[in-house]
Amino acid sequence: MKKLALLLALTSAMIVSCSQGGNTKPKSTYRIDCTTSITEVPIEYYVDVQYSLSDFDKSSFTFNKSIALLSLAASLKANDKTQLQTFYTAIGFSGIVYSADYDLPDDKDAVKFTMAHYETSKYHLVSVVANGTSYEKPWESNFIIGAEGDATGFATGAEKVLAGIRNYIAPFSDKQVKLWLIGYSRTGAIADIAAYRLIDDNTIKEENMFAYTFEAPQAVSSTNTKEYKSIFNILNSGDLVTHVAPSKYGLKRIGKDIDLYSKNIDKYLKQVDNRFRITSYKQDSSYANESEMVELLLNAMSKKMSDPSIHDMSTRENYYQFFEGNVSFLIGLFMTLKSSTVKQITTALSNMQTYEYIYLLQEDGMYKFLKPILDNNSEVYDDAKLKESTNTLATLAANNAELLSFAMNASSRNNLQRSISFHYLEVGLVLLNRY
Repeated sequence: MKKLALLLALTSAMIVSCSQGGNTKPKSTYRIDCTTSITEVPIEYYVDVQYSLSDFDKSSFTFNKSIALLSLAASLKANDKTQLQTFYTAIGFSGIVYSADYDLPDDKDAVKFTMAHYETSKYHLVSVVANGTSYEKPWESNFIIGAEGDATGFATGAEKVLAGIRNYIAPFSDKQVKLWLIGYSRTGAIADIAAYRLIDDNTIKEENMFAYTFEAPQAVSSTNTKEYKSIFNILNSGDLVTHVAPSKYGLKRIGKDIDLYSKNIDKYLKQVDNRFRITSYKQDSSYANESEMVELLLNAMSKKMSDPSIHDMSTRENYYQFFEGNVSFLIGLFMTLKSSTVKQITTALSNMQTYEYIYLLQEDGMYKFLKPILDNNSEVYDDAKLKESTNTLATLAANNAELLSFAMNASSRNNLQRSISFHYLEVGLVLLNRY
């Protein structure tokens, strides 16, 4: 499953601008064209958004569905400068500036973000969208959380976005600035951090912040107990990503969560197109739904070991000290492998008998499994780090009965795949349009 099934291949939207009868200000129509990347046959569908930029005259403390849909549309395009320019031009923005990371080699702290400007007689409206799709090396940063405070990897990305925003709005001193800040997945967490820090240092007044994120991980320190009324996190609570880093590590989302989860998700997808299907849910007596399944998995992964000689992930400090470097290394390696290498690994794993997995949990078992495949495909990697990382995780798994039980449970493996499908923006678009 290439890129952990989280690499989203999404097409651009067509733009249709038209006038619609209304009150004092007419609305326009923006058409979001979307192509699924999680179905056997790609399915094209569209959603028409009725919007007006006068929506930003309204209170930012009230969730606005039109702004949310436009935000999702921007997220679909955020990896492509040309598509973003088309999007912003169509809805009336100009002064488009792209961050340097669009044109630089990928590294773990890279953040591609775009800024654009719309001016009214009363204020400057600045939109910032950060790319949360189609990246590789920054996956490594997603698993770097540090010992305390906001999750380090996301906070580092937020600081890059903050520097860009402050520089961009510096000339706009003649009137107030309103900020429309957008992020998805990794950059949803980055947007959360950037939004609250801009409010806290009074760069942007809270009533002038319009922050909309999608499927954001938990990256803000739970010691921050302030209420932020203009940050909205749109998510599906059955999505694995929205549960990490675990709450027990003292991390959370900031602002208000808008949960789109429904037991009727499959029905709603089929109403768009009968071929729009994701992995079906399999009943399991251990949990009632996908969200509880994810929590069961995370609790198993972070179980405290009775043997003090075995390192565990039961606390943030333990994760930071014993696992962070190893996990981020393996994720960073996997996400940059050639497609042929990934296919060979996944094929070999799928052909294994259940009892053969026990071999992988023995000392050097996973290392000896991976090394020849990597070498045969001429992959470049740190051999010593590969051995250390695989042995560290194998030792934890071999001594964790709950985690092994989850891994051996066919229903749970099936439902985990379903949970990953919930992360896709094309699923979110269907649910948000019905909200």
